[in-house]
Amino acid sequence: MEKIGMEQTSDVDLMLEALKDAKAGSDIADNLHAAAEFCEDIDFAEVAVKNGQAIGVALKFIPYKEVEIRAAAARLLAAISQNNEKVQEKTVKCLSLLLKIASEEKEATALRFQLSAISVCFLTLVDVSYIFFQTTARYNRKSIKKFFDLNGIKLLEQILSDFSDVKVLSRALFMATCLYTQSDIILEGESEKDAVDGMKKEDIKNLYISHSIFEKAATHLKSSDCNLSENATNLLKLK
Repeated sequence: MEKIGMEQTSDVDLMLEALKDAKAGSDIADNLHAAAEFCEDIDFAEVAVKNGQAIGVALKFIPYKEVEIRAAAARLLAAISQNNEKVQEKTVKCLSLLLKIASEEKEATALRFQLSAISVCFLTLVDVSYIFFQTTARYNRKSIKKFFDLNGIKLLEQILSDFSDVKVLSRALFMATCLYTQSDIILEGESEKDAVDGMKKEDIKNLYISHSIFEKAATHLKSSDCNLSENATNLLKLK
């Protein structure tokens, strides 16, 4: 906690108390959201993970029966992971669980945060500023490949087929674009030979074609929501 000044220690106490109360079943959704808000600061997130068992708390409630609690738990998992490589190494191991939960989700409120938590699993720390699909980070090649190995394409297809919420659709299209464009990205200090651990763009494009991702994206080109139409346009440029 050496990175947190004395004036912030009361906030740390509030965050840890929120995690403790949520774990105990008291005002779960409100306390998870409160903790997640603090954890958007990496120093607070590190304390939450180390002293507040934040990963375990988030995973405990992500499959919860109440939608508000599922949403808050997914938000917390995304928040504690977004700037923390060590936590990301743990959350990527939960990718299969997160995909399963998201694929079974019927409520857009929860799905938006679940997509954010899934997105965390792909990120490589390159100036991460804000996780909810407004970030300068880069997706991780290995994690992208794992997403497709776990049949994550079915989640994208399902969202674009079954949901009408513009924020959910926009995030799904943005994710689809990033999965493709960053699947073989070469980071600073790497060479082309390092990129063989990812997935070929052509293979991703073929999956998008066979699962009608481009076709479904085209239906949103004229959406009145500017973010949705923009993300649809950007994805279709890859076709």
